[in-house]
Amino acid sequence: GPANGLSFIDLIYGQKELKGFFVTAWLKEGGPSRMIPRMMAAGKDVNAGLKGPDGWSCTQFCDTTMENAKEDLLELLAGKSTGKKLRIRLDNAV
Repeated sequence: GPANGLSFIDLIYGQKELKGFFVTAWLKEGGPSRMIPRMMAAGKDVNAGLKGPDGWSCTQFCDTTMENAKEDLLELLAGKSTGKKLRIRLDNAV
Protein backbone atom coordinates (compact mmCIF):
# COMPACT_ATOMS: atom_id res chain seq x y z
CA GLY A 1 0.00 0.00 0.00
CA PRO A 2 0.98 3.64 -0.09
CA ALA A 3 3.50 4.93 2.43
CA ASN A 4 1.82 8.08 3.72
CA GLY A 5 3.51 10.34 6.24
CA LEU A 6 6.98 8.83 5.89
CA SER A 7 10.04 10.99 5.56
CA PHE A 8 12.16 9.34 2.90
CA ILE A 9 15.03 11.66 3.82
CA ASP A 10 15.09 10.04 7.27
CA LEU A 11 14.97 6.58 5.72
CA ILE A 12 17.81 7.29 3.30
CA TYR A 13 20.13 9.66 5.15
CA GLY A 14 19.09 9.01 8.76
CA GLN A 15 19.40 5.27 8.22
CA LYS A 16 16.03 4.64 9.86
CA GLU A 17 14.30 1.34 9.16
CA LEU A 18 10.77 0.10 8.79
CA LYS A 19 10.12 -3.37 10.07
CA GLY A 20 7.03 -5.51 10.20
CA PHE A 21 6.08 -9.13 10.46
CA PHE A 22 3.35 -11.55 9.49
CA VAL A 23 1.70 -13.33 12.38
CA THR A 24 1.60 -16.62 10.47
CA ALA A 25 5.34 -16.48 9.77
CA TRP A 26 5.99 -15.73 13.45
CA LEU A 27 3.79 -18.63 14.56
CA LYS A 28 5.43 -21.12 12.17
CA GLU A 29 8.97 -20.04 13.06
CA GLY A 30 10.90 -22.98 14.50
CA GLY A 31 8.59 -25.69 13.20
CA PRO A 32 5.54 -27.40 14.70
CA SER A 33 7.20 -28.18 18.04
CA ARG A 34 7.68 -24.44 18.70
CA MET A 35 4.48 -23.33 16.97
CA ILE A 36 2.00 -25.01 19.32
CA PRO A 37 3.30 -23.44 22.57
CA ARG A 38 3.56 -20.08 20.82
CA MET A 39 -0.06 -20.35 19.63
CA MET A 40 -1.25 -21.31 23.11
CA ALA A 41 0.54 -18.36 24.76
CA ALA A 42 -0.66 -15.86 22.16
CA GLY A 43 -4.19 -17.27 22.33
CA LYS A 44 -4.24 -16.86 26.10
CA ASP A 45 -3.42 -13.14 25.79
CA VAL A 46 -5.91 -12.54 22.99
CA ASN A 47 -8.75 -14.51 24.60
CA ALA A 48 -8.31 -12.65 27.90
CA GLY A 49 -9.07 -9.42 26.07
CA LEU A 50 -12.18 -10.86 24.48
CA LYS A 51 -13.73 -11.97 27.75
CA GLY A 52 -15.56 -9.91 30.32
CA PRO A 53 -16.92 -6.38 30.29
CA ASP A 54 -13.44 -4.87 30.76
CA GLY A 55 -11.67 -6.65 27.90
CA TRP A 56 -9.60 -4.66 25.42
CA SER A 57 -12.04 -5.54 22.64
CA CYS A 58 -15.12 -4.60 24.65
CA THR A 59 -17.65 -2.35 22.97
CA GLN A 60 -20.11 -0.37 25.00
CA PHE A 61 -23.51 0.03 23.41
CA CYS A 62 -25.68 3.02 24.18
CA ASP A 63 -29.27 1.97 23.58
CA THR A 64 -31.74 4.51 22.24
CA THR A 65 -35.05 4.72 20.46
CA MET A 66 -35.72 6.02 16.97
CA GLU A 67 -37.26 9.15 18.49
CA ASN A 68 -34.17 9.95 20.60
CA ALA A 69 -31.51 8.82 18.11
CA LYS A 70 -30.52 12.29 16.88
CA GLU A 71 -30.11 13.76 20.37
CA ASP A 72 -28.17 10.73 21.62
CA LEU A 73 -25.92 10.73 18.55
CA LEU A 74 -25.09 14.42 18.99
CA GLU A 75 -24.34 13.79 22.65
CA LEU A 76 -21.94 10.94 21.77
CA LEU A 77 -20.22 13.01 19.09
CA ALA A 78 -19.78 15.98 21.44
CA GLY A 79 -18.09 13.94 24.17
CA LYS A 80 -15.37 11.38 24.40
CA SER A 81 -17.11 8.40 22.84
CA THR A 82 -14.21 6.05 22.25
CA GLY A 83 -15.40 2.46 22.26
CA LYS A 84 -19.08 3.36 22.34
CA LYS A 85 -21.65 2.54 19.69
CA LEU A 86 -25.16 3.85 19.40
CA ARG A 87 -27.68 1.05 19.06
CA ILE A 88 -31.21 1.93 18.00
CA ARG A 89 -33.63 -0.52 19.59
CA LEU A 90 -36.88 -0.96 17.72
CA ASP A 91 -38.42 -2.98 20.52
CA ASN A 92 -39.38 -1.31 23.79
CA ALA A 93 -36.38 -2.60 25.76
CA VAL A 94 -34.69 0.79 26.25
